[in-house]
Amino acid sequence: MIMLDNFRRCLEDQIGYRLDISEKDLVEALEDTGRDIIYNYLIFEKDVSFEIFCRNLKIYLNIQNKET
Repeated sequence: MIMLDNFRRCLEDQIGYRLDISEKDLVEALEDTGRDIIYNYLIFEKDVSFEIFCRNLKIYLNIQNKET
């Protein structure tokens, strides 16, 4: 999955450290975070930035306060 690998690298650059999760867990986290974005932002016509998406994904993965 080249796209997933590219996204993983992009996300790791954003958060500043390597994600130590399986591809399956990352896909599940992305799907759940995507649903969260749809239900809590887009349905109410709120703008969503990549930073908001990354913040919500970090919360989902319990890495909000992890240091590098």
